Amino acid sequence: LFELAQREEFLEEIEEFEMKASGDKDRYKKANSLALADENKFRAYAAKKLKELDSKAIKLCRQYEADTGRKFEIDGTFYLEMIKEQKFGRTSNPSLSLAKLRPAAITTAEKNKFSGAVPSNLYGDMAMKK
Repeated sequence: LFELAQREEFLEEIEEFEMKASGDKDRYKKANSLALADENKFRAYAAKKLKELDSKAIKLCRQYEADTGRKFEIDGTFYLEMIKEQKFGRTSNPSLSLAKLRPAAITTAEKNKFSGAVPSNLYGDMAMKK
């Protein structure tokens, strides 16, 4: 459980960092290049560490399920699903931002992939027949 708690704390740290970093739109005007370089260094470090923490958490959850025959859950929520939801909406390039995208900025393809929905080609077929 220590690893899972450590992961949750690190996610909070990332969110706080991104709120501070992206909340100040004037930072590019008043910040020097060293401050911006520090932001980018933290993002690179955090992306790598978060990937490692996610991997450990997933491994622990799967081991728990193999040992007990039950999915690991916290407060009635399956932790593997929680990880999936926490990852959803983050950019594929963590060097740009670790923050989640606004829902409007998430593509339909990404939403379908997350939900497991298979897009229909019905309209595409009809358009080709015209």
